[in-house]
Amino acid sequence: MSLGVINKNTNSPFLLRRSIVSQSGEGNTYESGGFNPEQGYSDGGTANAIAALGSIIGAGLASRTAGDKNKSDIVRSDKISKRTDKIKSKTSDSSTDTEKAKASKKTSRLTERKNKIDLRIKDYNEFTKPTLVSDVKKK
Repeated sequence: MSLGVINKNTNSPFLLRRSIVSQSGEGNTYESGGFNPEQGYSDGGTANAIAALGSIIGAGLASRTAGDKNKSDIVRSDKISKRTDKIKSKTSDSSTDTEKAKASKKTSRLTERKNKIDLRIKDYNEFTKPTLVSDVKKK
């Protein structure tokens, strides 16, 4: 007898099958039982769970509006400016040249990122709240 039968029954709780019993004897309680390789658990439940989770996450992402993205951009811009100020305050005159160089690289990267975010905020504000300037003068 091959050990593959034992392996199929013991390697994973998701592949549990009915026990291996003797098929001989009439009126045996195991007459219709025994090992049946076709009677394993399928991965259909796992696939359904993954699909359901994906649809929930997709619905959450799809429900995010431009206003929500703008709010998060505003918060992000504030955080970046606070972080830049913190880095500048930590860099003192007693710092070494390498520390000053690292700090300046960080602050330049952060200011570039902040400029991109501020541009997105400005575009959103111009799109949602357009301002018209009149050239008509009052008399």
